[in-house]
Amino acid sequence: MRAMPTMRDLSASRRASVNELCSFVGATEVESIALLGKFNWNVAEAADAFFSGDVDIAQLVAASMPMPPAPPAVDQRKLDAWFDRYSDADEKDSILDDGIQQFYTELGVDTQDLVVLIISWKMEAEEMCVYSRQEWRRGMSKMGVSSTRQLRQKLKDLRVVVDDRRSPTFREFYMFCFEYAKERGKKSIELDVCLSVWELVLTGPEFPLLKDFSEYLRGAKVPVVTKDMWAQTLAFFCQVDPDLSNFDESDAWPVVVDEFVEAKMAQKKASKSETERP
Repeated sequence: MRAMPTMRDLSASRRASVNELCSFVGATEVESIALLGKFNWNVAEAADAFFSGDVDIAQLVAASMPMPPAPPAVDQRKLDAWFDRYSDADEKDSILDDGIQQFYTELGVDTQDLVVLIISWKMEAEEMCVYSRQEWRRGMSKMGVSSTRQLRQKLKDLRVVVDDRRSPTFREFYMFCFEYAKERGKKSIELDVCLSVWELVLTGPEFPLLKDFSEYLRGAKVPVVTKDMWAQTLAFFCQVDPDLSNFDESDAWPVVVDEFVEAKMAQKKASKSETERP
C-alpha cells in the first residue's frame, strides 16, 4: 500500500478539505487525510464516518504507516497455565468476577484504574468482568507477556499508549470503551455507567468541560448514551474551547450538547449581569 500523503503533498483544494474536516470533527491532520482518502475526499461522508464510529480510523492510519516491530513470541502453554490460575471452576475457558479481582490484585492494580480498560482493550474483550481464554491469549500475545511479572513491567508503557487524547490510537481505545461498557444486545449504555467510564478515560486538563457536562446530563435526566453521542462528545471536548467561545451551533452536534451549551451561556450571562448590578 502506498504511504499516506502529508499536507505538503496535497493540492490546495485537498488541504482545504483536510482543514475543514479537522475543524468540524476535531480530528488530527493524519486522521482527516486517512478518512478523506477512504471516502474520495468527500468531507460530509468522512465526517459521518468519524462520528458514527463505524470506521476504524486507527487501522486506516496504521495501514499507511511503517509497521512497528512485532512483540516477542510468547509460549501459548504458559499463557494457558497463567489463565488457568484465575479461570472459573465451572467455566474453564472464562475468567469471571472473582478471578479478575485476583488477577489485578496480584498485578498490583486497582480494578478502577484506567490500565484495566487498556489491558481489556488489548484483549479485545467483549464483556465487562469476563475474559475468555481466546481474549487472554490474544491480548497477552499482543503485549508480548506470559506472566504477571512481565505484565507489571509493561504497565507504564501501556498507560503512555493512550496519553495523547487527540491521537487515532486514543480514539480507537475510547470507542472500544463504549462497546465494552454496554450490555450485550443493547445499542446504548446507562448514563451512570457512561459517567463512570468517562471519569476514568477523559481525565486531565484536556477535558475541562467534563464535570459540568456530566452534571448537566444528570440534571437533565438523560437515561442512556448512544454510540453516536459517545463519539461526538469526544469531538466536542477536543474541538470546543472551555469558555465555549468557538462553539458553532450550526454544526451537527447532538441535541443535548446544544442544550448544554445554551444553559452554560445563559448561566454565564446571568452571572455577568449580577456582577455588573450596582
